[in-house]
Amino acid sequence: MRRIKAASLATLAVASVLLVSTTPAMADATPTRTANATSAVTAASATPTVSLDRYLSRTDHRSTVWGAPAGYRLEGSLGGLYTAPVQGTHALYSCTDRGDHYVSTQADCEGPGYTFVGRLGWAYSTPPAGVATLPLYRCLTRSDRQHFETNDVNCEGQISEGLIGHTVLG
Repeated sequence: MRRIKAASLATLAVASVLLVSTTPAMADATPTRTANATSAVTAASATPTVSLDRYLSRTDHRSTVWGAPAGYRLEGSLGGLYTAPVQGTHALYSCTDRGDHYVSTQADCEGPGYTFVGRLGWAYSTPPAGVATLPLYRCLTRSDRQHFETNDVNCEGQISEGLIGHTVLG
């Protein structure tokens, strides 16, 4: 049984350090860049977010913003997704393939034969200045090739399919 809270807390600590360590560099930014970054942060802070939560059944992980699916238990939050587009974000979609639930950056769920469930929300493509984020990775379990999402760069010791975005903290 995997736990994501420890990985999330470790990533949160790294994100906090990165945010603090990049703040002095922002002071040297040109006024135009600072104004653009400030307006992007203001627009982002005015847009509501919803928690992307990861659930586990006996054999399947499911990351969703719609609450606990029947037969699943909450493992933890993977961060927040915006409920509307914000500058620098892209949509994330919930998809399924023969009982395997996964998150995709593509509305067609990456090809014919896969089932689109719905749009989850919007995540950053790259971490913006002034906004605390967590990386979001899509992974596969080694044992049964089931997808899951995590904030852990090492996919909790499983197989990485890569970075799919950055969720919002808080």
